[in-house]
Amino acid sequence: SNNEANNGGGINGYINMSSGEVSGNISKESGGGILIGNASSIISGGKVISNTSEKYGGGIASGSGNLTISGNVLIAGNSVNNDGGGINFSCTSDCKLIVEGGQISNNNSGGMGGGVYIFANEGANATFEIAGNALIDSNISNSEGGGIFSSANTIVNIISGKISGNKSETNNGAGMHTGGIVNMFGGKISGNSTDYSGGGVTHCSHSPFIMTGGTIENNFSKQRSGGGVHLLGPFILDGGTIKNNTAGLANGGITVSLYNDYKGTYTYKKGTVCGNTPTNSYETHSTCPAS
Repeated sequence: SNNEANNGGGINGYINMSSGEVSGNISKESGGGILIGNASSIISGGKVISNTSEKYGGGIASGSGNLTISGNVLIAGNSVNNDGGGINFSCTSDCKLIVEGGQISNNNSGGMGGGVYIFANEGANATFEIAGNALIDSNISNSEGGGIFSSANTIVNIISGKISGNKSETNNGAGMHTGGIVNMFGGKISGNSTDYSGGGVTHCSHSPFIMTGGTIENNFSKQRSGGGVHLLGPFILDGGTIKNNTAGLANGGITVSLYNDYKGTYTYKKGTVCGNTPTNSYETHSTCPAS
């Protein structure tokens, strides 16, 4: 606790953590609490709290390798001036981040990804898997992706867990702002809010967001459109539910937009879209079926 370094304010290197606390540390570059090198690391318990980085990864930063987070881990109250308040996973080679438990909460970024920022350099591929009872909630970004920001060359697999109560203060995608492939098999994206578009999700990508299960509900776009889903890329609904989302301007559930060479498209196969305000032609039910 309460250390200061250029990189890895508390810990710099491979970590296998099952208990304890990394707190109150400061880095001038990356990893306010922990900077992970190229090796695979595991965090299955303990706390990473109240750390600060001036540039990347308030709580944890990694440049490659794999990281698994499970158990009752708490990553909370961390802050960064740039990207990744809780975790910054910027991969120079193929890497994988698995969050299958624990809580990433109340982190803050001055840039993108209040909770988690995942980025892959050209030629690298990054995979982010959310499973188990993972909770990514109440994080704030000053730009895109209050809960999660993912770049191009990334794959985000949402198997279960919850992304809730996150905020993006000056841009789109409060719950998630995604730039690569997204597969939503289950889980819940709920209660996220932004003044801009995409209370739940902004998908800005040339790759698809494929939803086959799970729920996107009760998200809020205060001044613009797409309370639930804001599309600047292809979206396929093949199951799951998008319901009870609200937008201040138009298209409470789903809005399709165009920005430079990013073109939103929406393909419906099956699933439920209902109870969104304002309504539009994408609603599949005039009232939501009883669950």
